[in-house]
Amino acid sequence: VQIETKVADLADYDLGIEQWDVIASIYYHLPPPVRERVLKAVPKALKAGGYFVLEGYTTPTIGIQDGWSTRCATFLHQGNFATSIW
Repeated sequence: VQIETKVADLADYDLGIEQWDVIASIYYHLPPPVRERVLKAVPKALKAGGYFVLEGYTTPTIGIQDGWSTRCATFLHQGNFATSIW
């Protein structure tokens, strides 16, 4: 298996069109304007049959004493997540 990784500033990175078999975003916490731009680009950037793997905090975790609970603007919102990208 060959894996290509990228480290990039997602505020201005172009994901391209039909470029990726898998896009994985781990610890996905971005300012809302950047998050919206990236999420809209993902479906076009994936090849046919491609996968988007995302891991990040969601709003139900607000209040957990882990150092991130005060940064809720960067959290994913379960209710509208799927409709915001597809």
